[in-house]
This record gives sequence, C-alpha cells and structure tokens, in this order.
Amino acid sequence: MQSSIIKPITFFFAALIIFSLLGLEFPVFFLSRVVDGRPVSQAFSWPINWYGPVFHWMVTMLIWAAGVAVIFLWARRKGLLPELLRSNFHKRDALFLAAGILLVIIYELMLSRILGLTIPQIWREYRGFQIMYDRQAWIVSIFQNLYYLVEYVLVVMMIAFFQRGGELWFKSAWFPWGGVGLALTWGTIHLVTNPQGAAWVIVFGVLLGLFFVLSRKSFLAAWILGVLAFIL
Repeated sequence: MQSSIIKPITFFFAALIIFSLLGLEFPVFFLSRVVDGRPVSQAFSWPINWYGPVFHWMVTMLIWAAGVAVIFLWARRKGLLPELLRSNFHKRDALFLAAGILLVIIYELMLSRILGLTIPQIWREYRGFQIMYDRQAWIVSIFQNLYYLVEYVLVVMMIAFFQRGGELWFKSAWFPWGGVGLALTWGTIHLVTNPQGAAWVIVFGVLLGLFFVLSRKSFLAAWILGVLAFIL
C-alpha cells in the first residue's frame, strides 16, 4: 500500500505518536523516584544514588524501543518505508555527514569559547557524574549515552513521518517539513525541560530536518549527526 492511499494526516499523526512516546519519560520520573528513595516533591530532581538515573534511562529506553518498533513494523507492513527513509549508506551520505560533523564541531568550539564550557559534552557530563557518583560515574555515563542513541532513533523517525506528510500535503519535497515539525514538538518541549538550551534544540531540529532532505532521507546519516551533535 502506497502513500497515495495513506492520507497525509496519517503521517503527521504517526509523528505525533512518536513524540508522545518521548513524553512518556515524564511518568518514569515518578517510578525512578521510588527506586532512588526520594520524596514525591523531588520527583524531577536529579537522583541521589547512581542507580537512580540508570534505572530511569533503562525503563525509558525500553518504552521508546517498544513503541518505535510497533510504528516501524506498521510502516513496513503498509509498504511505506521506501518513501519515508533510506537505510542504505552511500559515499554521498558520507560526504554530507562529514560536512555536517565539521559544522557541528565549529559551532561547539565557538560556543565553548563564548560560554567557557569544556568540550566535548560527553566528557563534561562524565566529570559531573564523577562529582555526584564517584566510581560509578562511568556506568551512569554509559547509560546516558545509550539513552541519547535511542532518543535519536525516535527523533529521526519523527522527521521522516513529518517530512512525508508535508510532501504529500503541500506537494513539495525540497522543504524541510520534518525539521519544522520536529522543532515545533521535540524542540519546543525543551522550553520546559531545558530552557537554557531550548533555542539551540529548536534551531538544530530544523537544521537536522534540512540535512535529512539533502541526504535524500538517509536514516543512518541523520541519526549519526544528531547523536554527535548532542555528545560533542
């Protein structure tokens, strides 16, 4: 079954379902609070014990993986995957990815000079975990970055569904509909979860959507660039 039969709104709806999966992390805060031994009033506070964030990320990743697997299987059964994204990786994708990574590195270097931050972020966060969790910091850091890996699977899937819906609705394939959709959902929610970095996430959402279009819907290239942008 091709998208000529599937209405554009269905693609937007699927993207919003994926976005709602990301939102399911919030109830997990209350569950991880119990494991960590914090009172209800501190449900959204950073866990006291090292196993608190590890448990939180494990449960969140399981929910996300299960949800996106269901949507992926639905899209495959409907025969929609070829028009949503590309799973193969060509030399052209490598060149686009290299250019994207270079731009991300330049941006991070400039930002680090302006804000006085240590880069890469993955090291900066690990040092923070050392202060909080001492010898268990490496375990926490591993699970945090696994969490980023799974999160960006959902992020790129959202881009793919928003992009296809926009293409069908507005009859234009060159515009980054996926990036705009991502910015208005995943990007704006960061105004609540991370107000300081929300503007960067919103802009990056649009840019990642543009990269997705330019790379001819390469899932792997967009996923790698997204993850690296978050850990560099």
